[in-house]
Amino acid sequence: SGRQRLGRVAEVSVLDFERDRLTSAGRFDLVYKIVWVSDKVGDGNGYDIQPYSNQGEVLYIEVTTTLGGIGTPFFLTENEICVSKSRNDQHPFYRLSDYAKAPK
Repeated sequence: SGRQRLGRVAEVSVLDFERDRLTSAGRFDLVYKIVWVSDKVGDGNGYDIQPYSNQGEVLYIEVTTTLGGIGTPFFLTENEICVSKSRNDQHPFYRLSDYAKAPK
């Protein structure tokens, strides 16, 4: 569906961002360890991407995307919320808005 395609494109943007972040931090050892969970395993894990912090800690990123502006409502599953609460600081959300025009 169109929503799934949008989600995949946004996840690739976040993957690129995370790779650039780790490269800029000199953590080349972690760049190739990033896992695109929703692509390899599928949805339903409560997060989409598993990168690392600059200190080497595993992170669990959920990516949400809307075509509308920052005020556009978005949906999180109950599982995504539960995983977020259980992982606290290790579970950032990436909210991409205005994705069709000028992603933010």
